[in-house]
Amino acid sequence: MDFESRDLSFLAGNPSSRFDKLFMRASIKAIARLTRERDWSADELRDYVDDHSGHRHYGIPDEASFDEFVSTMCNEFEIEPGQDGLPREFYGHAGALVDFAYYTVRTSPRPQPVLALLGGICLVSCLIGRKIKRSLGAKGNIFVATFAKSAAGKNRVLEAFNEVATAAGCPEYILPGDMTSDSALADALSTQPAGLWPLDEFGKFLRVANDEKASGPLVLLISLIMRLFTSCGLRNFVPKKFADSDKDRVIDMPHLVIYATGTPESLRFLTAENNRDGFNSRFVFYGDDSSRPLHQSVEAVPIPEPLLNRMKVAAKYRPHEGDVTWEPGEMRTIPVTPEAKLAWERFRRRCDVLAATYTEDEGASIYARAAERASSLALIFAASQVPIDRDFSIEKAHMDWAIALTDWLTVANMKCASKVGENERERDKAAIVAFITEKGRGGATQSQVTIRFQRMGARYRYELVTELEATDIIRKVQTMSGKSRTATFYAAAFAPAEPVAVGELAAAAS
Repeated sequence: MDFESRDLSFLAGNPSSRFDKLFMRASIKAIARLTRERDWSADELRDYVDDHSGHRHYGIPDEASFDEFVSTMCNEFEIEPGQDGLPREFYGHAGALVDFAYYTVRTSPRPQPVLALLGGICLVSCLIGRKIKRSLGAKGNIFVATFAKSAAGKNRVLEAFNEVATAAGCPEYILPGDMTSDSALADALSTQPAGLWPLDEFGKFLRVANDEKASGPLVLLISLIMRLFTSCGLRNFVPKKFADSDKDRVIDMPHLVIYATGTPESLRFLTAENNRDGFNSRFVFYGDDSSRPLHQSVEAVPIPEPLLNRMKVAAKYRPHEGDVTWEPGEMRTIPVTPEAKLAWERFRRRCDVLAATYTEDEGASIYARAAERASSLALIFAASQVPIDRDFSIEKAHMDWAIALTDWLTVANMKCASKVGENERERDKAAIVAFITEKGRGGATQSQVTIRFQRMGARYRYELVTELEATDIIRKVQTMSGKSRTATFYAAAFAPAEPVAVGELAAAAS
């Protein structure tokens, strides 16, 4: 049989920059991670490298390559150092996004500026959904989860969503907040394909959804949320396939935006599996477990008129002729200036390098998605500054703002990811203690512990048991069970300090 010959050069992919390959060297990745974790400026990075034998010591061959590495690792967006919380510079630009933050903060008894800004991002995102996209593909969808103490003012953002959307005459863009199944979410998006889901009590949602005995609809809801994030703007999206095709829902170009709230304790319901399967990397997690903001007198501040006007324009705008589903039109493409594209390429390279320095359990996928998030934020920020029906482009100022904000939020995300690892470890230790305690005074044999927790792996299990011994939560008791055999038991803290006969332990256990 004769086969048609084909050029297989496409298998090699598009050509990569030499810097993409160079910066993946182990020594350079190490200095990249150090730069990120210590939050060095360009000058601090240069000083450190110069003080440690120079750039050639790290495998960077020439000065030009080192300059590119510094530009890749350090932001150009100017932030005044020493500020607590989100730097003020992020609020210093006119537009719908900051107008929403202004209104929310001024009308909140306990103002939360960071949460208000993130809420503004979500509001603009849902209004531009299915209408515009960036020339490199970003469609501007975003998932945000914020955590603050109870009665700390976090719900004010959820209230403001409904207030401004109703005042602008587009309440349909705010989806119902009490959806607890994949069918409910699919129904909502079938009616309103671009919408903002204000999800309160996110911790309870996570606790139930991640429970081993979770019901089918909630598990399917988590799966649908993850699919909707990556399927934003996809034509003819089918949320659930039925045996009877007449029952299939088809959502054209869905654009789901999520703004969720919870308490800091909610983070303990995130699991390491959420890190590995990409659930956590799809969200921007921002947690503030500091003291509650001081109470302020609420002012009768009207909703900014420019915000309402731009919301009205965005709600009515259609890039092409069509009905409410905008079929068969395509999204309008917003161009990116060469300077903005270069800034994004450098940030994308930085994220690729940093993702390669972390494991999946540590949150590598968070950095892997960070460049995509910066691209969406740049589109949202640019669209918030002008009416959407006008011609505009993503300038370098928009991209620098988005990169700096993404960088700042990614650090917060990585802190959440580290807590997830701690949560998993604490849960595993608690499970071991509970198993041993159930055995009573007789304790559990080493073999029983090994068999019961075989899923943990020998080394990890040994580390946990050793930690529990060192903190006197459990005690290790060894006895002679024969002439040359030693039996090892683990018992709760009330175990006898001195070894006892195996028979006595067995009797106590019975």
